[in-house]
Amino acid sequence: MRYSIIIIIILGMMACAGGKQSGLIKSADSVILSGTVNNCPKDSLYIYSFDGVTLQKKYSTFLKPGEGKKKNYTFNLNKMKPGFYFLGFAARNAKPLLLGSEERVRVDGSYKNFSKMAQVFSPLNDVFTNNGKKLGELNGEARRLSTQWQQASMKRDSNKMKEVEKNVILVDNKKRNLLDTLKKSNPFLYQIFGMNTYIGYLENKDKFENEGQYLGENYFQFVDFKQPFWNESAFQIYESFRQYTGSLTNMVKNETFIKYTEAQLLKFAPKSIAHKSALFGTIVGIQKNNKLGFAHFGKSFVDLYGAEHPGMAQKIKKAVSQSKGVPPGTAAPELVGQTPEGSEFKLSDLKGKIVLLDFWASWCGPCRRVNPEMVRLHNKYKDKGFDILGVSLDKKKAQWVNAIEKDKLDWHHISDLGGWNSKLAATYGVSSIPRTFLLDKDGKVIAENLKGPNLEKKIVEALGL
Repeated sequence: MRYSIIIIIILGMMACAGGKQSGLIKSADSVILSGTVNNCPKDSLYIYSFDGVTLQKKYSTFLKPGEGKKKNYTFNLNKMKPGFYFLGFAARNAKPLLLGSEERVRVDGSYKNFSKMAQVFSPLNDVFTNNGKKLGELNGEARRLSTQWQQASMKRDSNKMKEVEKNVILVDNKKRNLLDTLKKSNPFLYQIFGMNTYIGYLENKDKFENEGQYLGENYFQFVDFKQPFWNESAFQIYESFRQYTGSLTNMVKNETFIKYTEAQLLKFAPKSIAHKSALFGTIVGIQKNNKLGFAHFGKSFVDLYGAEHPGMAQKIKKAVSQSKGVPPGTAAPELVGQTPEGSEFKLSDLKGKIVLLDFWASWCGPCRRVNPEMVRLHNKYKDKGFDILGVSLDKKKAQWVNAIEKDKLDWHHISDLGGWNSKLAATYGVSSIPRTFLLDKDGKVIAENLKGPNLEKKIVEALGL
């Protein structure tokens, strides 16, 4: 489940005068959003807000004929809550911008590629763009230094490591200076940038057991999630938690991951849009790499927000069920499919052998790259009681058959030509390929996704060699 939503490109900052105060950001009494659109076949334009899961239409206006091929539009918005909104003709082609704190904002663009090419004329966005470029450059430099440090560490070059660490501290101090300036001049913008600022582990490695602990506890060290404006800036929350959890899950054990993430989620007001966004971002961030965490937080989402989002809750339930797959020690479910020759073949036809169940496809590069190793293993152990059943996620038979012949995959093959909607793949909870299951002679799962020497070692053990 990869939920496709437009990534925020432009953020903003609060106005310095006028309107009512709401937390760190001031609200204008009224907002006029206007502009022109070139070559537009539509008659209506929409402002969307993020509800924690999807973009929802919040305001609409009609476009009127203008000069040449242009159409003009104007939104008159009263008592609008300041925050991040999206302007466009459809949710998948909407331009992100901050509204509610300035009395006038202008956005001009063309209908085609409106989300990427439209220009926002607003002092707030101008200020943000300048600071955003600075932070982007600093984050890029930090990533480059991190790579240098890792390379030096592998070579055990202590002098180079110390040199890199000094440069990391210099970059981190520049990030702090940028945030300090914003904190004084614009507390709201400080919060937004603070959520996208990560002070490196190298500077703090003596204070923590490992980088996983540091990241888990300090990723959001500059952010106050209790601020009310986060409900109107929820997409930023979604994106940040997707990135945070996606990184953290690769650094710590599942139980520790859940502990750190739960601690971050507790910082939000219960049942708020911001909390929902963080929880949904967590689910999206870890679905492919953390089955235990995905099941845990998936259940939380269904319990808390399932009634509000029944369609998404159903998708999450299905994805959780599929992610569990077929754990070691359980009986492998039966598979029945069509061979390239058009006959029926069953997994149970191979009972009594050690079987490697291989889910793959002709269009899958990683699958094709490991095929030579699969061929080697098959040739080496096929006369000793080992066999392979390839299950293809192809949709076109010709491509499937050509790949079998080209890669010399001389073993059993089946498919229902269903692609990612394959019922054979769904039976085993397969959501990414290549994916393999090693089965014993009784048809029970021995192990999943073993590769290289570990796979061959387990095959030898199972064969009793």
